[in-house]
Amino acid sequence: MKQRFAALCLTLCLLGLGGCAPEETAVPELLEPVGIRFDTALVQRGDVRSASVFPSSVTAPVTELYYEFDGVLDTMHVSLGQKVQEGELLVSLDVEAAQKELEALDGQIAYAQELNALKEEQLRLELEICQIEISQMPIPYPYDEEEGQLKLQELETRQTALDQELERQALELSQLQDRRSALELTIQRSELTAPFDGTVVYVNPILSGDGVQSLQTQVALMDESQLILSGDFVSDSYLDLAKDLYAIINGQRYELTPLPYDQEEYLSLVLSGQTLFSKFRLEGDTSALALGDYASVFVVTREQTDALYLPINALYRDSSGSYVYLNEDGERKRVAVTVGIQTDTVVEIKEGLQEGDEVYVKE
Repeated sequence: MKQRFAALCLTLCLLGLGGCAPEETAVPELLEPVGIRFDTALVQRGDVRSASVFPSSVTAPVTELYYEFDGVLDTMHVSLGQKVQEGELLVSLDVEAAQKELEALDGQIAYAQELNALKEEQLRLELEICQIEISQMPIPYPYDEEEGQLKLQELETRQTALDQELERQALELSQLQDRRSALELTIQRSELTAPFDGTVVYVNPILSGDGVQSLQTQVALMDESQLILSGDFVSDSYLDLAKDLYAIINGQRYELTPLPYDQEEYLSLVLSGQTLFSKFRLEGDTSALALGDYASVFVVTREQTDALYLPINALYRDSSGSYVYLNEDGERKRVAVTVGIQTDTVVEIKEGLQEGDEVYVKE
């Protein structure tokens, strides 16, 4: 019995010692992490461009209409969303007081002209009498005598009085005429009319009899015949770098012309903390577009023509630089490359590859 137990223990020990010995297994060197699938692509030649894309939408220019003087509202003739035609009356001011003042001013001018004419006639008559008296004096004039000197002084005084009166009359009438012209202009400009066919997109919420402030927008009119783009702000300095500027709308390309803020408007918006937008004029036929269509504005800042390029996901980087994996007779070969312009989809290859080379691309 003791002999069988000893033999069993010996067998277990041998088995345990055998299970503790490690098994040596060869581990292959991995070029890339396990699980990444690869495809291939050819090095191609063409134009490579680096562009920034800004979201935008199709809209139309809006013109704000306002008065350049204070007044009182008579009638607001339009409502929000209304379609209007060029020349249609939009807003009118109460000009009853101005018309009454103009009538009174016309009477004042007529009276002043009549009174001035009488005054001028009187002064001219007195001047003529003085001239006649001098002409009837003995010749030569007795300049050394007191009477002759006084008569010449009188003639000079009367001439001066006439000249001053004519100058005063001219100034008086000029002031009256200026006031009359201002009143006429106020009456003429008391009506705001549509400068083009369009849609009312804003109406000042005031009532008849309310005061109207100068330079305050009364009506805003959208000109839907001239479509533009409005979207995220792009600085003028960045647009100055653009080698190409265009938009893609509904799959079609449209050339663009920037519509920048003027300096005063830009500073006003910045200082007031308002959001800035960039606007662009759409060139060419826009008949296929509609208000609200989404647009992508492309600002191309770098471009290289006739360049070698490949998909961006074929490019690798490490501490030594940029490289790709070249398919050489079915084997992957690491090749260092010098790159140029890079976009979200392609990268320019300046050195290291030739047109038609096949490289591995990560899916």
